[in-house]
Amino acid sequence: MAHTLTDPGALIAALPAIFGFTPVRSLIFAGMAASDQPGMLKVDWALRVGLDELGPATTDPLPQSRVRFCESTGSRVLVLVVVDDRLAIGDGPRFTDRHKQFRRTAAAVEAQFAVHRITVRAAFDCQAITVGAPWWSLLGPQRHGTMPDPTDSAIAMERVLYGQPLHRSRDELVALVAPDPEIHDQMAQLLPSARRAYQTAAVGRADDHHRETIEWISGCFQTADRGGEIPLHDLAMVTAALCDDLVFNTMLAVAATRNARAAESLWALLARALPAPFRAVPASLLAFSTYLRGYGVLTAISLDIALDAVPNDPFALEIARALDSAVHPSELLACAHHGAEIAATFGVHIEVTDPMHANDQ
Repeated sequence: MAHTLTDPGALIAALPAIFGFTPVRSLIFAGMAASDQPGMLKVDWALRVGLDELGPATTDPLPQSRVRFCESTGSRVLVLVVVDDRLAIGDGPRFTDRHKQFRRTAAAVEAQFAVHRITVRAAFDCQAITVGAPWWSLLGPQRHGTMPDPTDSAIAMERVLYGQPLHRSRDELVALVAPDPEIHDQMAQLLPSARRAYQTAAVGRADDHHRETIEWISGCFQTADRGGEIPLHDLAMVTAALCDDLVFNTMLAVAATRNARAAESLWALLARALPAPFRAVPASLLAFSTYLRGYGVLTAISLDIALDAVPNDPFALEIARALDSAVHPSELLACAHHGAEIAATFGVHIEVTDPMHANDQ
């Protein structure tokens, strides 16, 4: 995130745009980095933990896996935000038991990170992330204020510019890629003939076939991105093509182009439509593409779908390890370059761009 946020309310209000949905009942960590503005910090990354995942405030409340993740990012300064609709406002939550509990939790998390030489610069809590909602400090001197409109944040405007909608909840985001059993049987019946037809069409004309396939799938991207209907037969043919390693690797290159978001629309559609084990392929492609563009929440959701379909899928496991270790998206760009090199062998030129700005053009 390239935005410097000078006010606690502005930081909290930016969280829905950072995650792509509005967090509820969450403990959020914002990793901070040096800003171009002297003496200021900017949001570098953010991580959400459900409040039900926390341990007692009298011990180490944060799961060690989360501590290791924060440490692996390299950030030395964090800001914490607690969102809980059960906070009572009345005379101010600083006087309520729940607010006092969160103060103890914030202090315990601060001590937990201090062992790893990570500083918790500030911590706040609020009932909800919405315009005018109050926030209160949890560490240091008591402070409070109100939030600006989350939809007016610079990060929210950037998401809109890139065509990334803001969702009301994480469940709404999950629903975008959740498997749809109602059409799984239909797809299962279509897939065998689609795979035979794909293989037959490639006989004696492999390069031409691969080139035509990539061009045809690119057309499906655009249809899916516009919300157009793609016949199940065509979805089966795309699936058959993705079982071809050359096509699959080419799609990795597409993840670092201006067509990345359009391709993601097709991968999400296939993740919903396909039965196991076939949905692991589009779900993995969606995870890879969203990882390159910095949308970790959708990456994690997509990985869950892929690994549920094929628990030992090597590619999905590799992305999962990268996510758990906070590997920077740019370090996965070699896969996209490799895919572009493969595409060039059968006459398709793919220009790989900065993965964090694949939609700038």
